[in-house]
Amino acid sequence: FFHQRGIIVYFKHPESLRNVVVVQPQWLIDGITKIILDRPFHCAPKFDDTMDEEDFDRFINEGTLSEDLLRVIWSCYPEYSELEVQKFIKTIMENMLLLSCYHDKYEEITYIIPSLLRFDSERKKSKSKYTGPHFVLDFSSEFLNPKEARNLVCYLPFGLFERLVCLCITHSTVYNGSMIPEIEANYAKLSFGVCVKFEIEVFNNTIQVLTKEGTSSKQARFLVKTFSSIIGAIKKNWIGRKIAISLLVPSKKGGYGEYYDLVNRRHRKTQRNKEVLPNLNRRSIIASLSDYRFWL
Repeated sequence: FFHQRGIIVYFKHPESLRNVVVVQPQWLIDGITKIILDRPFHCAPKFDDTMDEEDFDRFINEGTLSEDLLRVIWSCYPEYSELEVQKFIKTIMENMLLLSCYHDKYEEITYIIPSLLRFDSERKKSKSKYTGPHFVLDFSSEFLNPKEARNLVCYLPFGLFERLVCLCITHSTVYNGSMIPEIEANYAKLSFGVCVKFEIEVFNNTIQVLTKEGTSSKQARFLVKTFSSIIGAIKKNWIGRKIAISLLVPSKKGGYGEYYDLVNRRHRKTQRNKEVLPNLNRRSIIASLSDYRFWL
């Protein structure tokens, strides 16, 4: 009750946070903003002799930093200088999908904060180089019936893409041979293991997931199922269920179908569904489940 109203901060999960209650939320916010800041409005940490210059430049320009630099920045402030305090705030940032970590080529822990990269809402040209199978996360109301759309927020929420990237990075560490993430504003290149490589990119009111040419149906199915689970985790733990998210997969005829509807249709063994033509006019036509066999 008090947590929901912002009077205190308390997390049941993970277990390391369960026995701690923050009675001054502003203290926690101030600690987080020593790391996550908006450079036009906040002063970035100043470089000093205790910091590695190359590490500091990556933090300012690429949103990545080492464990040593994270500790040094917080240690500049007396109220955040204790290691237990730093560990606590770092765990909260991971729990809130503000920060994730991976091992670099030297097997050192590297933290990445996608929200430090300035979001470009005006960009029109795609950065993607992949031309393999793709699917789309659509945040408009185009794939919803009007009654359903009235009760949902139908736009891409600020910060969702960055949290999606954090979850994908965390998930990638489960698999051996995952590539080192490449993160830019509106864009990320990752892999789940050696074989399943993909790009995530914000475009208009959608997030597109693109794979390498030659990606098999089995790999594409694994990826779309994984993203389905990741979307469920984001809706449950961060944005709630009032956000419109349609997971769209292309048919062999060039249109799009809603993945959850297709899965339900397959279970019901029916043969009708709404499809959208590739020019995104959102015109409905009749499609067969066989047109989506690659994804199902």
